[in-house]
Amino acid sequence: MPTSNFSVQYHNFHPSQATKDYIDDMLTTLQQELPGGATAKAHFTIKDKVVKGTLQVGSYNGPFFSAATASDLHLVTVKLVEQVRRRLEKFKSRSRSHDGLKQSLKKHVYNSEPMIIGDSSGSSESRSGDFTESQVSESWAS
Repeated sequence: MPTSNFSVQYHNFHPSQATKDYIDDMLTTLQQELPGGATAKAHFTIKDKVVKGTLQVGSYNGPFFSAATASDLHLVTVKLVEQVRRRLEKFKSRSRSHDGLKQSLKKHVYNSEPMIIGDSSGSSESRSGDFTESQVSESWAS
């Protein structure tokens, strides 16, 4: 993900260059895991010696949001990044299982034939490979 799609804001304090570099490194690493085209915003605020951070990621896969508080800016950054990673991994695992189900259904639908074929006279015939009513009842009973 290009750096231009990521912003970091600090409120009520000015971090040292070393702290900024640490946060940038953490967020740059996270950027590589985000979906293409994703945008992210990180906000850090200090009030009464407590650091509060939020991280919002917007992508075509949906929004990912995390929030954390601690007395240390580095710890808040780690918590934020880990929360987004967990949410992203959860989304990916649901997406993979959903894709597997879609592929399975697609294969079944496109490779199956209609069970009953009717003509204009109203008659219908059973095709080979179709199940009879008794076969269906037996399969449901077992």
